[in-house]
Amino acid sequence: AKLGIHVSDAKEGGVRTDGVLPGSKATELQRGDVIAEVNGKAVANIAALQAEMNKAAPGSMALLKVKRGPVTRFAAVPVPAK
Repeated sequence: AKLGIHVSDAKEGGVRTDGVLPGSKATELQRGDVIAEVNGKAVANIAALQAEMNKAAPGSMALLKVKRGPVTRFAAVPVPAK
C-alpha cells in the first residue's frame, strides 16, 4: 500500500519520513517524523512498515505512532488500495 511518502530506515529504529509527496493522504506526517508503530504493532524498518500497512483493509484508517523530536504523537492515515 502506498502512502505517498518517501521513507528510510531510522538509525534509532522505526521508519523516518524523508518527505511527503504532493497529493499524499498522509498529511499529518512531516519530514523527520519517525514512524514507530502501525495499528499498535512496532515497525523496526521499511519492510515491517509495508507488511503492517498491507494487513490493513483498503479504505480504512491506520493509526501510526510517530516520534517528532521529543514528542510522541499519533496520526491517522487512510489506507490506500493495494
